[in-house]
Amino acid sequence: YVIDLGLLIVKFYLMWKEDWDSPFSHFIGIAGFIAVVLASGMLGLLFGSMAMRPMWFGSATSVFFILSGVLSGAAAIVFSVYLAYGFDTKNMPEQLRSLALSDQLPKVFATLIGIVLVFLLTRIWVGLWSNQDGMEGFVALLNTPWFHLEVWVCLALPFLMMLSPSMQLAPKWQVTASILVLAGMFIERLQFIVAGQNVPMFKGTWMNSVTPYTPSLTESALVVVGISTALALYALGERLSNLSAAPKESIEAAGQLARG
Repeated sequence: YVIDLGLLIVKFYLMWKEDWDSPFSHFIGIAGFIAVVLASGMLGLLFGSMAMRPMWFGSATSVFFILSGVLSGAAAIVFSVYLAYGFDTKNMPEQLRSLALSDQLPKVFATLIGIVLVFLLTRIWVGLWSNQDGMEGFVALLNTPWFHLEVWVCLALPFLMMLSPSMQLAPKWQVTASILVLAGMFIERLQFIVAGQNVPMFKGTWMNSVTPYTPSLTESALVVVGISTALALYALGERLSNLSAAPKESIEAAGQLARG
């Protein structure tokens, strides 16, 4: 993550200096892409290496972290772009407006949602059929309303929205889908962490197989502070820097396309 942050800072500086196409700029961009994928994969590998926590253990955990990270990033991009332009496509540059109003973005978004949804349901299915000690957390997970909210409202519903020709091109539904997906990914991460620890590692016959957990007021407040800080930093960056900058060649080409 330190390497990824350093590459992002360098790339941002090069973009600020309007260095988009130099070999060094391309190298930093490729290296940053590789670093962020490896960072997300290493985080999943950390959880997947814990054999004492059966609900986390396995090589698929690392892959799921990468896929869910890509989906979360896509949803965050959709929401932040609309937020930056006041949720009005008329305020966007021509090239960005053309992308937002085309069916390419919704189709990619729907594909990512579908992949994560299939991966999530497959993981639950395998966990429910396993008789390994420690897997009973999947049964408790399936019985929680949060799980069904995540799967059917925050993933399946946006998936259908982004496939519907009457909804996929409407900005309001794109924003709605991105908000639902972000909420779903938050629920998924919370349940992943909690469910993996709900089954005690050294339980006796006197202890329930799954221990209950309810977030404390302090933990809930930390979540609110974290989200608020992220939005505040984004707003500060938008005010101090030109986050909507693009190569001049792309802007000129988009203008010619619009005039043509």
